[in-house]
Amino acid sequence: MTIFDNSADTDQGLSRAIKKRIALSASGIAAFASALMLLNWAGTALLISISASALVGAMFILALGRLWPSPAPHKHHPALDSGRYPALCQDSEMRHALIFSEYADAMFVMDTTSRQIIDCNKKAEALTGYSRDELLKMSAPQLHPQDIVAEVMAEFQKHIVGQTTKSETFIQTKDGRRVPVLIKSSLFRRHPSNWIIGVFTDLSAQKAKERELHITEEKYRRLYESSQDAIATLSPPSWRFTDANPAAIKLFGAAGAPQFINQNPWNLSPEIQPDGTPSDQKAKAMLETALTTGFASFEWEHVRPDGSRWQALVSLARLELADRVEVLSTMRDITALKQEEARKNSYTSRIERQKEALSAVSDITASATLKDRESTIKHITELASKALSVQRASLWLSDMQAGKLVCCDLYEASPNRHSSGETIEMKHYPRYFESMNASAYINADDANTDPRTSEFSKDYLVPNGITSMLDIRVKIGGAQLGVACFEHVGPSHAWQPDEVQFASAVAAQFAHTLARIERAQAEEALFHEKERLLTTLRSIGDGVIVTDAQCRIVMMNREAEHLTAWPENAAKMRPLAEVFNIIDEKTLVNCENPAEKAIRTGGVISLSNHTILIARDGARRAIADSGAPIRNERGEIIGVVLVFRDVTEAYAMRDRLLRNVRAVESSISGIFLFDMKGAITYANKAFAEMCGYSGAAEVTGKHVLQFLAAETALETVLGEHPADAWIGEVLGYAKNSKPFHAHVSISVVKDEDARPAYMMGSAVDITRQKSNADKLFSQNMQLLELNHASNAIVKMTRRQDVYDNVCAYAAAIGGVDFVWMDMLHEDGRTFSSACNAGKLPNQTPEACARFHEDNLPSPPTAAALNTKNHVLLPEVGQEPQFPEWEKRARNMGVQSALVVTITFKNGQVAGVLTLLSCSPRHFTLQQTEIFEIYCNQIATALENVTLLESLERRIDERTKELRLRQAEAEQARKTAEAANTAKSAFLANMSHELRTPLNVVISSTDILKEQMFGPLNEKQIQYATYIKQSAHHLLSLINDILDLAKVESGKMELSFSKFHLKNLLEESLRLFGEQCAKAHISMDLDIDSEADIALFADQRKIRQIVFNLLSNAVKFSASGGKVAVSARKTADLSRLSDTARSKLAHGNEYIVVSVSDRGVGIKPEDVRKLFQPFMQLDASNDREYQGTGLGLSLCRKFVEMHNGAIWVESEFGKGSIFSFAIPVWQQDSPQ
Repeated sequence: MTIFDNSADTDQGLSRAIKKRIALSASGIAAFASALMLLNWAGTALLISISASALVGAMFILALGRLWPSPAPHKHHPALDSGRYPALCQDSEMRHALIFSEYADAMFVMDTTSRQIIDCNKKAEALTGYSRDELLKMSAPQLHPQDIVAEVMAEFQKHIVGQTTKSETFIQTKDGRRVPVLIKSSLFRRHPSNWIIGVFTDLSAQKAKERELHITEEKYRRLYESSQDAIATLSPPSWRFTDANPAAIKLFGAAGAPQFINQNPWNLSPEIQPDGTPSDQKAKAMLETALTTGFASFEWEHVRPDGSRWQALVSLARLELADRVEVLSTMRDITALKQEEARKNSYTSRIERQKEALSAVSDITASATLKDRESTIKHITELASKALSVQRASLWLSDMQAGKLVCCDLYEASPNRHSSGETIEMKHYPRYFESMNASAYINADDANTDPRTSEFSKDYLVPNGITSMLDIRVKIGGAQLGVACFEHVGPSHAWQPDEVQFASAVAAQFAHTLARIERAQAEEALFHEKERLLTTLRSIGDGVIVTDAQCRIVMMNREAEHLTAWPENAAKMRPLAEVFNIIDEKTLVNCENPAEKAIRTGGVISLSNHTILIARDGARRAIADSGAPIRNERGEIIGVVLVFRDVTEAYAMRDRLLRNVRAVESSISGIFLFDMKGAITYANKAFAEMCGYSGAAEVTGKHVLQFLAAETALETVLGEHPADAWIGEVLGYAKNSKPFHAHVSISVVKDEDARPAYMMGSAVDITRQKSNADKLFSQNMQLLELNHASNAIVKMTRRQDVYDNVCAYAAAIGGVDFVWMDMLHEDGRTFSSACNAGKLPNQTPEACARFHEDNLPSPPTAAALNTKNHVLLPEVGQEPQFPEWEKRARNMGVQSALVVTITFKNGQVAGVLTLLSCSPRHFTLQQTEIFEIYCNQIATALENVTLLESLERRIDERTKELRLRQAEAEQARKTAEAANTAKSAFLANMSHELRTPLNVVISSTDILKEQMFGPLNEKQIQYATYIKQSAHHLLSLINDILDLAKVESGKMELSFSKFHLKNLLEESLRLFGEQCAKAHISMDLDIDSEADIALFADQRKIRQIVFNLLSNAVKFSASGGKVAVSARKTADLSRLSDTARSKLAHGNEYIVVSVSDRGVGIKPEDVRKLFQPFMQLDASNDREYQGTGLGLSLCRKFVEMHNGAIWVESEFGKGSIFSFAIPVWQQDSPQ
């Protein structure tokens, strides 16, 4: 029997460990579900989360004491606890009423002596199964094998009477069941025996729940002990582990609980977590979060004692126990999951890189051209290297004949470079080539040990640090183009299927690129071949017309245009019969068109004679024509090629063969025939002479290439499949090896079976034309040199620069050996050498100079001066014009000479340019004209220099004159300043002398007005007032003059102080208040809020400025007018007048004060007179407005002393606005 000494609820007996372990297990399952969620295993996580939620809910119900509720509270009557029950028990009805009305549980009243039950309630009947009568006949031992009363009495021996005791036991029911009960007993003493009143609470349901709890406890204990998750509890605020399951101890690597308990979690972790947060800070923050909010989840990295690290998904939950609060931590090892996640992320990232690279490679391949071949392949290797994260990527092309692979491009990621040219020969690496031929790829994870690649180990792999290789065959169809190779440097790498697949795709793109480039090469060759054939077709000696399937013309060559007299543009898309109009030679009847016949029969129409072509211009020519159908790839006829030639001469030759043979023999063009092997079978005299032989017999039998250089184009004529015709220029060599140029036309002569029988050629010697073309090129180059030289010398500004360059330019233009220029003096008779350039062969420069200077002027020079025309000596000494000079020149090696005069625009000869050449007939007529132009340019350059020199002299003279006048002006300025200073000093002294007696006048007038020496009448007082007013006016005038004099003499100084502008303006307005009121003039003051600041300036001078401006405004305002004063602060000078902007510094802040009136205004022409000393706009004696003209002048001086500006804006008849601006802070003011 268990005795309880307090009245706590029944669930207080539950084991705190049971609750704790249930919570541990529930939180562990919840954390496991969270980890599954993080790993995207949503289905499994959902089911487990539902179970965990139910378990956690049960745990909270347990914590609140609702799963096993306490028995219903007993309602004790106060009398039962007060010791008054015996008195009440005298009345049986009262006792029963209390029992049945107050107690919800079974109640027994037993006698302590007889052990007899003397009373019970209905709950007692229901509990025991006995009726009331049966119970009243029974004793306590019958309800319990032991004596309940004896036990209670023994217990009461320890307590005082009236105290309630509790005990758990069981009673025997009528049907033999043992029912567990909780007995609350009270002992009451009475005579002769005491009573025990017992309240029996049925504990059957509670015991059943305890058994269920025990089962649940056992189940969760086993779950707790066997959980794969690490579960532990931590106690705040020290945050040390207080308990842990075996999984936690094992996971942390501890030998047992003692090594784990009382440890802080951050002591079992690295100092810094993977996210960069210190471990202690992160752990404390998350534990505090769980303690506050009830839950927290995060990832954590631990370190075992052996140094190994593992990552955990940690779930924290607040665990409330009866006497304290702890935090439950559930940790699941997610190291493998993280590694798998990293692997998946790496795989995904790798696939994305591969996709992007393939997309880029496809774009590059799609736009690859023949010119881009090298750059395209480099780009692909670089993209593939980055996508596969390999250090080396390369493309090797197969050379099957040599049995080797040649590196097309090798990209090395470090140091980011490309190279090529390396070779791998099959004889050195047979196993590699055998493996490569047997398989589409080789993926060697360890290339140094893999038998397929180990041959490279010594020479290639080890020197380059290569550990893994992935080689993919590059092929198109069955043809192998090469190998794409990808190599890892560093630790060995296990090639993944996706990497092999990507590498194969790159190899396919390599193949596609190579095929595309190869196709581009073929297309380019085809284009060139087409152009060559088209050129041949257009230059062939026969007329060629191409039609479509409807016999409409689509193309004509020049010969066809000539024979038909139809331009190609006009003939295109016209019916062939309209352009190619043929009739029978004999019958003059229209013949069937060969093109139409070819389309009709589908065969080639052989060469047909006896037809006459009627040209567009009416000319008639005997022709031979043939036609052949043009078929597409399906064999359909899509057009016809019509070839025809003018055979009029052939017909005449047929009739006059001998005459024609003589004509051929006498032709200036070389005519020759040769067989299909190149042996000459016939040649006319012109061809023999062209080749350096006297007769055709010497040429016959020799090979044609012996005379005509073995040009590639000519060799094709003699090939296995000779072209029908060939026309071109060739370089030939005569018998004496002398070269000559010839225009050659060769055509194949076919026999009647349309097989080539022999070839006929014609050659025209174009050596002279070639020479003329070279001369023309030389002349063009001379003109370019002339243009360059002319532009250069015309731009020169110094005479010596002209002299230094003019002869060198002349030598470059004409390609001459020696040039000099003589300049004529002003007397028009004497010469001097200006410059020379070049050198005669085998002569020193000194000898050339002496030859020039010893004959100054030379006879050719004198002749040129007399005739004012050039002198040309094509061959010096042959037909001498100047015998002595030419003889000496001849001895110096001179063969030809040219002298050209240099003439100004006014016709005056300036000098002569002499050019000498060691080649006979060097100077042509065109060269002479070029040098005449050049001499004109020299004259222009000299005139420009002369003009510039004249201008420079005039500028120097003008500069000297200006400097002299400037000195005079400076002296005059100093004199004026001295006079002005003396004037100002005089005015200052005089004003002082005048002010002293004037003060006596004012004082005496004041004494008179005060009538200190006796009374005055009204007239006397009026005159005294006039005297005082005039004296004050005169004093004001003298003060203004004195101030102006001080300013001009530099003696006026500013006294800076801080004051409020608003106060100053208000005081100034008050001074004029009475005067304005009398004149009915309104006054207004407007001060911007930003302008209401402490100003740092000379307060007296600012007050005088404002006073003068207000005085003028009031003076010039009529009755009913208005005077307004405003002030504002601004740094934006654009809103001010041009005068203000020109005087104020940008970037400073200014106070702008304006005084406006609605008076008479100022005329525009009078504005410039303002602010000048002693200047009045109306200077007449009877003017309406009085004044001295000094007020505005002083205002301007005072404002400028403050680094400010003053200006006026006025409209005549409407009024004026006078404004001034001064800086908010002066330069020396305290900031």
